[in-house]
Amino acid sequence: MIERFGPDREMFVVREKLTEPSCKRPDKKQPCQSVLPDGLLVQAITAKSDDEIIDKRLTAEAKKWREENK
Repeated sequence: MIERFGPDREMFVVREKLTEPSCKRPDKKQPCQSVLPDGLLVQAITAKSDDEIIDKRLTAEAKKWREENK
């Protein structure tokens, strides 16, 4: 990654460049971005309520993680 993008390139720029070729978004003015599965779990863990969890399938895992890491 460093050789391809350089040591000072921001990770969000790298992510965008890596996902551009396979972008299927109809509005090309909006950038394509990869989905980071662990990012959805982090979002579920840090959500203030179950209603705020984006991927409801992660609710149980998030609750378990919160209980184990109090």
